[in-house]
Amino acid sequence: VLGEYIPGPNTTGLLPGWTAGDLEPVYPSAGQNHINITTPGPHENKIFWGEVRIQAPAVFRNCMFPGQDPATYSGHSGIIRCFGSGVPQWEGHDCVIDPGLWRDPTVTRPGDAPITDLTTWRLGLSWTTGVYGGSCTLRRCEITNVQDGFGLIQAKADPDDPSFSLIEGCWIHRILFYRGEGWHQEEGTHSDAVQTHVGSNLTLRGNMLGGVRDEAGYEANPGYNSGDDAKNAILMLKQEVSNDELDRIENVLIEKNFFQGGVYCINHSFSESRPNLFETTQIRDNYFVRRGNGRYVIRHTDFADCYSNNRIIDLTDDRGFVVGEPIGYQNG
Repeated sequence: VLGEYIPGPNTTGLLPGWTAGDLEPVYPSAGQNHINITTPGPHENKIFWGEVRIQAPAVFRNCMFPGQDPATYSGHSGIIRCFGSGVPQWEGHDCVIDPGLWRDPTVTRPGDAPITDLTTWRLGLSWTTGVYGGSCTLRRCEITNVQDGFGLIQAKADPDDPSFSLIEGCWIHRILFYRGEGWHQEEGTHSDAVQTHVGSNLTLRGNMLGGVRDEAGYEANPGYNSGDDAKNAILMLKQEVSNDELDRIENVLIEKNFFQGGVYCINHSFSESRPNLFETTQIRDNYFVRRGNGRYVIRHTDFADCYSNNRIIDLTDDRGFVVGEPIGYQNG
């Protein structure tokens, strides 16, 4: 039952008994780094060695997505790319989205030997997003080792466009961070587990978002994630671009999720240049793992009505939890 258990290694990813070696490999066409998905499938028990581009109302079950070889990245890329005009609704069930598979010694990978220098590998992945777009249903999937786990880019084609993104029972954690030579921002990557850009009809329900925070790697030079959370926010909720009504972030429901880590677990930010008052957003009945600094949610004061019944939990040794008091909020 969503919200009654914390998703993790035993409840997300490949089905019990399956490993990467059991999956059928799928490769890009010669000279390309991407794989076009042009049939609904279902696509089952496969591992896709390239950026997957959704071009059909596809269904994936028990699959792995390493994306393209990190040695070949040269800009923004999604492990699964699903934005732009005409993207159909698609589904992923019991899948793993993880470019770390390119360095996993137990996995047979295509091409040359993997990158051995971790700094080079992290820099290569600094532009990546696990699911880059939207129009999806994800259930019991693991997303990890990417600079943003899920990036909502789901503009409406017209006012009646029914496109939606539904993420349930997933585990989005250990988000890649890099600060150092070759990166254009002194502070390093703005890494989030979930980030909104544009789009309507987003539901996050019953997910484990983030994990244990360890400042040691963030403070190192070069900087990296030595913990299991995201360097910036676990959920970055903001109208990042566009004043177009078709791009407005609307109809957002965040409920029964488990949050841990980040500078704040939720950063719900107001943009003066792109005003969005989030009147159709509800963030309710979520659980936040207790932290000493009380940084659970930072929000604009006008967003207070979006929040209800969000509580602190204490974890138990068996990946269970005990519900405690309501969280506190900080205004910013």
